[in-house]
Amino acid sequence: MCVDRGEGEAPLYEGSLTSARSFRGRRLRLNLGRPSAEVRVNGDDVDLGTKTKSVGFSFAPGKDPRQIPSGQRPCADGDGAA
Repeated sequence: MCVDRGEGEAPLYEGSLTSARSFRGRRLRLNLGRPSAEVRVNGDDVDLGTKTKSVGFSFAPGKDPRQIPSGQRPCADGDGAA
């Protein structure tokens, strides 16, 4: 899993989770290598659309979560992460 605040920003978190974790920010991007997680934004569940393929999402105020193509996700620059 990798979370950042936008393209070109340093990751807020990069690694595996074993328990729930919260991230706060006006804009967040999420890359999940194995989307078996439950994701909530402001208390609402986010439909990841899959439980088997990696997914990436962008979250911004007043907008629905938006899927991010694999090459544009946080930590997806060939460094071996998520």
